[in-house]
Amino acid sequence: MLGTREPDISNTSYSKLLRGFIVGAVACSVFPLFLLGWISFLNYSDFSTSRMSEYFKNAAIDNRKIVELFLEDRVSNIKLIAATNSFDYLKESSNINDMFRILNQRVSHFTNLAVIDSDGNQVAYAGQFNLSGTDYTETEWFQEVTEKGVCISKVALGFPKKPHFSIAVRQSDDREGFWILRATIETQSLESLIDMTKSGETGEVFVVASNGVYQTSPRLHGAIMEKSSLPIDLFKGDSGVMILDVENPSRSISIEESIPLKYRLSITFSAPHSRQILAYSKLKNPEWFVVAKQDFLEFFGDIDHLNLVILALLHMSILAIVIVSSLTARYMTRLIERRDKEAEKLNRQLSRARKLASVGELAAGVAHEINNPLAVIMTETMVMRELTADEQDIRQQFRDDLFNSLSQIDGQIQRCAHITQSLLNFSRRIASASEFVDINSVLKDVTGFVERKALSCGVKLSLNLEQNLPELKTDRFELEQVFLNLINNAIDANEGKTEGSVNIVSRLDQVRKGVIVSVADTGTGIPDDNLDRLFDPFFTTKPPGRGTGLGLSISYSIVKHLGGEITVQSELGRGAVFSIFLPYLSEEQKNALYMGENTTKENQDEKTQAVNS
Repeated sequence: MLGTREPDISNTSYSKLLRGFIVGAVACSVFPLFLLGWISFLNYSDFSTSRMSEYFKNAAIDNRKIVELFLEDRVSNIKLIAATNSFDYLKESSNINDMFRILNQRVSHFTNLAVIDSDGNQVAYAGQFNLSGTDYTETEWFQEVTEKGVCISKVALGFPKKPHFSIAVRQSDDREGFWILRATIETQSLESLIDMTKSGETGEVFVVASNGVYQTSPRLHGAIMEKSSLPIDLFKGDSGVMILDVENPSRSISIEESIPLKYRLSITFSAPHSRQILAYSKLKNPEWFVVAKQDFLEFFGDIDHLNLVILALLHMSILAIVIVSSLTARYMTRLIERRDKEAEKLNRQLSRARKLASVGELAAGVAHEINNPLAVIMTETMVMRELTADEQDIRQQFRDDLFNSLSQIDGQIQRCAHITQSLLNFSRRIASASEFVDINSVLKDVTGFVERKALSCGVKLSLNLEQNLPELKTDRFELEQVFLNLINNAIDANEGKTEGSVNIVSRLDQVRKGVIVSVADTGTGIPDDNLDRLFDPFFTTKPPGRGTGLGLSISYSIVKHLGGEITVQSELGRGAVFSIFLPYLSEEQKNALYMGENTTKENQDEKTQAVNS
């Protein structure tokens, strides 16, 4: 396929330039922004986590203090009764009942009151059920109160079948050795105290013993007196905060000031509903833990949501910067590429202009220098012809040889004259004689000039001319010179082919407001290496002695001078196509031109009349 020769500009350098722009924009803006955003995110996350964890921890501590105050108050009242009343007095049924009534008036939530001797036998009882005579020797609480003096038991069901715990106080007696005053409290009283601290949909506060048994009923998971799955062995110190892995509690971790990023990301994205925040606080007596627990995402939901929004905005900003930087870099690269091509084209034009100017000066000098001896030679040749014609005694053979030599000299003189004339035409810049020209008429006339040459070379000429083309304001003589050069070159390009052809086409170009004339041949074509040099002065692809290398340069200069363009398309073995674009005048331009010419003529007439007067 025939193709126009484009400037050899590699796109590799521009691709590297584009990548450099994008990398530079990312390195200078995106990376610092990304780094700053993540540092801010992590710092804020650590700060908020620390504050929230501290708040959660304090919630567990506050609930522990409430429970401790509740228990200490009840223990103090039991101690007071034991200290102010004797064993003999309290073992009387009426007296123990009166004391039980007074006790519930001062503090509530007691369900019974009992006196137990040193042998573990219950000798007096005040309450709903008559449990006198019950032996508590083997119970855990009896052994503990015997050793420590005060005991708060674990929650049990007992005879009433209701969860309750006991407060037992040992009192010394000279006669009995010691005796125990024991009171029972339903766990519902504890649950009522901590119920107010439950928050959210997943928040719950409960009491659990050191063996992992619930001492109060959790809000959502498990029941009182059931074994919990909490990792009690991970509870270190008097209080703490940890992240509880619901599916695998042994994988839970304690947190102090911050949550590791890897763990936080796994909580947020991989298993968001299998993690809980847990705070605990240990009671002094008994070995209970007050535990506050809530779903991680609910507790940190607002913080994580804000962090995710910040991260989303950060990444959107980075993406926007990358997109804008890429588009800007692409635009700048294309602009630079376009400017480079324009500069290269301009440099070529300037180089061609400088070359033409230098060659023009050289051609003028060479032509003038050659013309002078040629004129002398021509004159002397004419004299010799006249002399030989007058001398009758010169032998016929000598005269014939002389005439042959003179003919050869004359032929070479004509060739030199043609060369010098071409050089002079190339060097001169004569103003065009502009007129409105029918380009089809010019093509027909030029074709008529070369028909005999084409016929002798076996080349078929064909004309495909679009009718009703607009007239061009141009120089007819210069157009004839251009078309004659192109058609002669097309005929010469078919040399050596048995069936060559030259197709001349004219058509209207309404988009660019001009006329296009193309001359296509079926010759050997032009190599790619020669396309860029085709319009250079003295460059020719013809054999030595067959061309001066000025025809296409002169044609190029004429077409440019007339405001047009000349291009070439070629492919080896298939021929070449030379296309000439020449603009035409619009009706408005024609009218303006006519008015200008008339005005100029009227001004000249007025000047002439003024001079004559």
